[in-house]
Amino acid sequence: TVTVSGSSLGDVIEYDIVVTNTGNVTVSNIDITDANADAGSIVGSPIASLAPGSSATVTVEQTITQSDIDAGYIENSATATGDSPSGTDDVSDVSDAGDETVETADGQGNTDGDPTNDPTVTDITSSPELTVTKTVTVSGSSLGDVIEYDIVVTNTGNVTVSNIDITDANADA
Repeated sequence: TVTVSGSSLGDVIEYDIVVTNTGNVTVSNIDITDANADAGSIVGSPIASLAPGSSATVTVEQTITQSDIDAGYIENSATATGDSPSGTDDVSDVSDAGDETVETADGQGNTDGDPTNDPTVTDITSSPELTVTKTVTVSGSSLGDVIEYDIVVTNTGNVTVSNIDITDANADA
């Protein structure tokens, strides 16, 4: 679950990952992995052991990148892997968005039919915006003089804008 949210480039989202032993034997050496976690930000992993019915909370941070903003969302999942009394790395589970009985869509609105592994999704509102400034660099005052301009286009929004076309009805051919 998200404990500290964010919506802008460089904001850090904090998650609590609650690991619960829902089995009937003690699980040990429980390691939490999260492909989107900032390096070194997983705190509380590994978990030495969890008796049946016990839980432990691990925290993780993820910094919002430009590609996250361009996508319009962040998807995050974590995996817990541990050892049962009879094996090594033989117990694992992928995190869920909060309710393992309800299917929750991913960031693109897709579902996979398994309500136990839904990613936690943080939506990011896109705000595309351009600012255009036109300034005279070479002026003229007589018939036939050529006036030159600099046109500066600045992306003042929060998403990447591509295929920008500049038009000027008064420009020479």
